[in-house]
Amino acid sequence: MAQRRFQIPVIPERDLTQPVNDLLALVEQLMVENNRLTEMVQQLRDEIAILKNEKTKPKIKPSNLDRDEGKNGDTNPCIG
Repeated sequence: MAQRRFQIPVIPERDLTQPVNDLLALVEQLMVENNRLTEMVQQLRDEIAILKNEKTKPKIKPSNLDRDEGKNGDTNPCIG
């Protein structure tokens, strides 16, 4: 997802009143917070992707007991 870069426009000195300065400070603060949160979201998405790939169903080998019974004709390989 492409991120749009917002540039604060240059405001002439005569228009820089206290409310305008407060709003510019707020916009800058929100931009910094937004960038931080965007990076955090990406890190969490990366972590989720890693966890999804690693959490697969375990591969369990089939039991060898069934195959061992048929070799010697014994039904119980523990009794000799």
